[in-house]
Amino acid sequence: MTTAEFTRMGLESLSHGHYDAAINMLRQALGNDQNDQPARFGLAQALHRRGNLTEAIYEYQTVLRTEPDHQMALRQLAEVYLLSGKPRQALNNLDIALRAKPGDPDLLTAHGMAQLELGHHRTALADFHSASRLRPGDSMIHHMIALCYRAEKDIEGERRALDQLLRITPHSLACLNDIGRLEMLEGNYGSALDYFDRALLTMPTSPTALTNRAIALTVLGDETARDAWDTAIKADANAPEDGLRNAAIAQLHELAGDLLTDGNTGDGDVNADSAGQRHYLASGALAMSTIV
Repeated sequence: MTTAEFTRMGLESLSHGHYDAAINMLRQALGNDQNDQPARFGLAQALHRRGNLTEAIYEYQTVLRTEPDHQMALRQLAEVYLLSGKPRQALNNLDIALRAKPGDPDLLTAHGMAQLELGHHRTALADFHSASRLRPGDSMIHHMIALCYRAEKDIEGERRALDQLLRITPHSLACLNDIGRLEMLEGNYGSALDYFDRALLTMPTSPTALTNRAIALTVLGDETARDAWDTAIKADANAPEDGLRNAAIAQLHELAGDLLTDGNTGDGDVNADSAGQRHYLASGALAMSTIV
């Protein structure tokens, strides 16, 4: 087979998601001609999609050494850097790409993500707002705006962003859960419970939403709180393992222990000590960081 045939078949395999075949074919092409730029870029993409991030970085960098303004290589190398936990390197590539396409909402969104990873919340927020003006109604961008406000501990800003997101995706598990969390932080426990119940209509087995529902019932002194905790603990055990979530739910369950005694549930009466415990437990309501 000729180099052109290897390249053509490799790119065709890539387009169908057959990454191993694409990698094999495109490496054959590059073995015949190291300067075959379409094969090189295709190989970088296949490695990227296959999850071979270190090799993908090398191939994208090789493309960029030959063609420094290759927009797709700049964009996708930045994505790999973000996936690899290297936001500063991602930012360098995105700055170059944005000079050529300053109004590209995808580039602005990726730039905002890199800034957010670096803790530059206000700069990230500006990027996401610019992207949302260019692509109104994009739920992912609005979610990132909410995350920026959360990082800034701006509850009003986060609530505005989540309310707007809810209008775009009215059945979003993450959005309903996170609005409920804000209601918990503001002491509106009954309203929070309503949001958690709505979230669970979307995914009845969500360990995060079930835990938050159990917290709300606990601080409300509801007699069903103990059963709600049992359901949340079982859902957490059955869900895909997540060490951070598992530890957080276990800790919250332990905090709720004293409030689940017979004297603190069922009648709604609270003393000063239990009121403080309820407030502390409510402040631990769990957020979700992704849209579902």
